Amino acid sequence: MRPYITLSSNIAPAPPSADTENEDNEPTMVIGTSRGPVLPVEFEGDIPKLKARLLAKGANKQVVERCDTVFENGVNIEALEARLTRDECEELGVPGGKKFRLFLKLIVGGRHRCRLCSPGKEYKTHRNALRHLLKDHFGLSFRCERW
Repeated sequence: MRPYITLSSNIAPAPPSADTENEDNEPTMVIGTSRGPVLPVEFEGDIPKLKARLLAKGANKQVVERCDTVFENGVNIEALEARLTRDECEELGVPGGKKFRLFLKLIVGGRHRCRLCSPGKEYKTHRNALRHLLKDHFGLSFRCERW
């Protein structure tokens, strides 16, 4: 037998809609219940400071040390998209590809897990993971002017 729900007069009022204002007279922002808005991080061109920030956010220490290898000539998109040489692949123990893949782990099902996140976020393709790295870890995202 199902329990019946009875209505009472002490039901809480509905939450304010997105176009209402809060007590500070500022518009309220409606966000999902699972997470807040994700804003890009500030760009940090100094590699030791970048490594310290990544470690403070819970990144794997061995992966953070690879920043020295990837960003030899400065923190930029070209450094992340540069191809690994055969010698670098043998030295780092990776099969090949571009340098940003050093920050990813290929998991079962062909998905890519970010090794700088704690816990690691998963992405279907390596290009989506690259977008995540640029925006959420290195501050190299760009603003779309078309929209």
